[in-house]
Amino acid sequence: MIDAAKNRELTAQLRNLYERVQPAFLDEHEKAFGHRDPRINEYGILSEENYDADNGILIVLKEANDWSEEDYRNGYVYRTFAHDLMAGDGKTKTMMPWYNLGRWIAAIKEPQKPAQELAAMYEDALRYLSAAAITNLNKASGYAASGKEFVKVALSDIAVQTLQQEIAILKPKIIIFGSTAWVLENSYLAQLRKQGCILLDMCHPGARISRIKMIEELREKLRSQNAGA
Repeated sequence: MIDAAKNRELTAQLRNLYERVQPAFLDEHEKAFGHRDPRINEYGILSEENYDADNGILIVLKEANDWSEEDYRNGYVYRTFAHDLMAGDGKTKTMMPWYNLGRWIAAIKEPQKPAQELAAMYEDALRYLSAAAITNLNKASGYAASGKEFVKVALSDIAVQTLQQEIAILKPKIIIFGSTAWVLENSYLAQLRKQGCILLDMCHPGARISRIKMIEELREKLRSQNAGA
């Protein structure tokens, strides 16, 4: 059931988490990247009016590029950026990953819809992002292509602990990892599965793999975990 008030409370809990971990996260980021960002970014539920927390989907990606201090001052954070994309108001040079994320969520929400039909979706795919919360391993700024600096931050204690706390707050039913599950220990992933969480370890949504193949792979992983439940 969709509960907007509960979603707003979850957003507040996540915001408090980010404020709490920010100093330590920025320390690790500065060690890896050689400069200190003004703050970490803000992630979470993309649509408080449409997110079903009891059946929530969390997407875990890598890092964001080109976030400016002015963006932060104007309240333009990653969550707002993704919400604007979903609403058709955002602009980005690289739309392919976002279309694919929307297609993946559509494949989960509409299991009877043929993969070919889902693969042909573009703007229509973005509306499915309203069913998701989203985060990055690197909560501060990164580069256009993730490198050794990203790996150092992603594997740091503060990054891993923050991700685990985000999961604890949201308690998602499904987690889609975009080539990011490797930062979490197998014992922790096994614990999530025991709690009934479905883990879909996918490629990065911008990978050079056919859209149909991505959708079919996601559905196969979903069937496999449902069968083992």
